[in-house]
Amino acid sequence: MLHMPGSYRIDRNARVVFSAATGVFTAEDAWNQINQLLADPEFDPTFGQLLDFSNVGPVNLTPAEIKNLAGVALFAPTARRAFVSPTPLLYGLARMYAAQREVQGDTGLGVFHTMDEALIWLGLRNPPPVV
Repeated sequence: MLHMPGSYRIDRNARVVFSAATGVFTAEDAWNQINQLLADPEFDPTFGQLLDFSNVGPVNLTPAEIKNLAGVALFAPTARRAFVSPTPLLYGLARMYAAQREVQGDTGLGVFHTMDEALIWLGLRNPPPVV
């Protein structure tokens, strides 16, 4: 089974960290990205984040690992962070993570089924006109 790590790109103009995971998704991938962001001089914890899980294959995360990952306050509590989780399993795991962060005071977390929903919520795309 192919294991591909996550990646990220920081857009300083948009003030957003674009993160993506592909292939098998593990806690190790998440920890690697956390550590990379912490070491990146371009990273600003007040930026928003778009986490794209659209191309994730098998998920290899336990509830305990999600709780441990959620224990890290990488972003500011009010930073807008959108998870694109198109499958029921990924959506549920992202909600589990978001709930853990919300208990710790985060107020800017959203979990979405589509990229468009996430981009609109982050203010990166205009909502469709109301008919």
